[in-house]
Amino acid sequence: MTAPTIADYLKYANLQMAAEAFIYDEDAHALKTGQQLISALNYRGQRHLPFQPMSP
Repeated sequence: MTAPTIADYLKYANLQMAAEAFIYDEDAHALKTGQQLISALNYRGQRHLPFQPMSP
Protein backbone atom coordinates (compact mmCIF):
# COMPACT_ATOMS: atom_id res chain seq x y z
CA MET A 1 0.00 0.00 0.00
CA THR A 2 1.36 3.40 -0.96
CA ALA A 3 1.42 6.43 1.27
CA PRO A 4 -1.35 8.99 0.75
CA THR A 5 -0.46 11.93 -1.47
CA ILE A 6 -1.07 15.59 -0.74
CA ALA A 7 -4.08 15.46 -3.07
CA ASP A 8 -5.53 12.61 -0.99
CA TYR A 9 -5.08 14.61 2.22
CA LEU A 10 -6.77 17.62 0.64
CA LYS A 11 -9.68 15.45 -0.50
CA TYR A 12 -10.11 14.07 3.03
CA ALA A 13 -9.91 17.57 4.54
CA ASN A 14 -12.58 18.78 2.11
CA LEU A 15 -14.88 15.88 3.04
CA GLN A 16 -14.32 16.55 6.74
CA MET A 17 -15.21 20.24 6.40
CA ALA A 18 -18.35 19.38 4.42
CA ALA A 19 -19.45 16.92 7.10
CA GLU A 20 -18.83 19.40 9.90
CA ALA A 21 -20.72 22.13 8.06
CA PHE A 22 -23.69 19.78 7.57
CA ILE A 23 -23.99 18.77 11.23
CA TYR A 24 -23.45 22.25 12.72
CA ASP A 25 -26.60 24.26 13.45
CA GLU A 26 -25.83 27.95 12.85
CA ASP A 27 -28.95 29.14 14.67
CA ALA A 28 -28.28 27.22 17.89
CA HIS A 29 -24.45 27.36 17.65
CA ALA A 30 -24.30 23.65 18.42
CA LEU A 31 -24.19 20.28 16.71
CA LYS A 32 -27.49 18.94 15.40
CA THR A 33 -29.13 16.05 17.21
CA GLY A 34 -29.73 12.72 15.53
CA GLN A 35 -33.39 13.52 14.78
CA GLN A 36 -32.44 16.89 13.28
CA LEU A 37 -29.91 15.18 11.00
CA ILE A 38 -32.47 12.61 9.84
CA SER A 39 -34.98 15.38 9.10
CA ALA A 40 -32.36 17.37 7.18
CA LEU A 41 -31.37 14.33 5.12
CA ASN A 42 -35.00 13.50 4.35
CA TYR A 43 -35.65 17.10 3.27
CA ARG A 44 -32.59 17.23 1.03
CA GLY A 45 -33.39 13.84 -0.46
CA GLN A 46 -36.98 14.77 -1.28
CA ARG A 47 -35.88 17.93 -3.10
CA HIS A 48 -34.21 15.72 -5.72
CA LEU A 49 -37.18 13.46 -6.40
CA PRO A 50 -39.05 14.04 -9.67
CA PHE A 51 -42.35 13.59 -7.79
CA GLN A 52 -43.71 14.17 -4.31
CA PRO A 53 -43.79 11.00 -2.17
CA MET A 54 -47.12 9.90 -0.81
CA SER A 55 -47.82 10.64 2.84
CA PRO A 56 -48.45 7.56 5.02
